[in-house]
Amino acid sequence: MTAETDAPDAASSLLAFFGTELLRVRSERGMSQGKLAKAAYTTQAMISYVENAERVPSPELAQNLDTALETAGLHPALPAGNPIRLPDMVPAVHRVGA
Repeated sequence: MTAETDAPDAASSLLAFFGTELLRVRSERGMSQGKLAKAAYTTQAMISYVENAERVPSPELAQNLDTALETAGLHPALPAGNPIRLPDMVPAVHRVGA
């Protein structure tokens, strides 16, 4: 999945939601995966894996992405093994039944 049209379905999982939001914000900023990778102290491959919901970003990477994209907390770390309430991650306007 390299083209934006091939992005994973954001509703399919929290990881997919994170990846599609990362792709959306990166695209809005006009940044390539390589440029974001350099700014976030990671590799272009890792950016691709995260955007395509193939890897869970570490808390450090999530923070570095937030800093590089200047998103002020938009990309919180995904908790490893801890349950997460999707409504806490999604604005009310996007919640089912809201």
